[in-house]
Amino acid sequence: MNTFDIFLTNNTPYQLLLDDLKQTESVDLLLYPLSYTDEMDIKEKFHSITRAMFRAKRIYNHISFLINAFYLDQFFETLENVTTQVTYIKEITRHYYLASVRIYYLYEVLGTFQIAKSRNLTLNLILRISKSQFNKLVDKALNIFTRMQNLKGE
Repeated sequence: MNTFDIFLTNNTPYQLLLDDLKQTESVDLLLYPLSYTDEMDIKEKFHSITRAMFRAKRIYNHISFLINAFYLDQFFETLENVTTQVTYIKEITRHYYLASVRIYYLYEVLGTFQIAKSRNLTLNLILRISKSQFNKLVDKALNIFTRMQNLKGE
């Protein structure tokens, strides 16, 4: 689908995000590894992720920014102590926190390679959809993943 075709389709935020989930076009995928190592303590990991995320934003590397937003919530999810989790969540804005949570849950099963294929995904766009639309997209992502796994098995 070229850029002009997007204007001819239903380009609601929900539909744009769904199109990204279905994106199969191969792209020159760069590796976007975690910006921290397991040996780092929690504070170092958090600061490493947020530095990488905001560096990507400053240099207009949209995909790296989104992937690091994914890694940010992945980091939050691994924190077992809720008090520790809240401490670090308070260090970023609500906007970045909510968007990173949505990106993580939406792409949890499809992974960062699917984020790299996205054409429409932005933090603002993912926050514009309702909770019910978001839940539908998460279900669709799981269905897409299941279909991909079934095709690999055939």
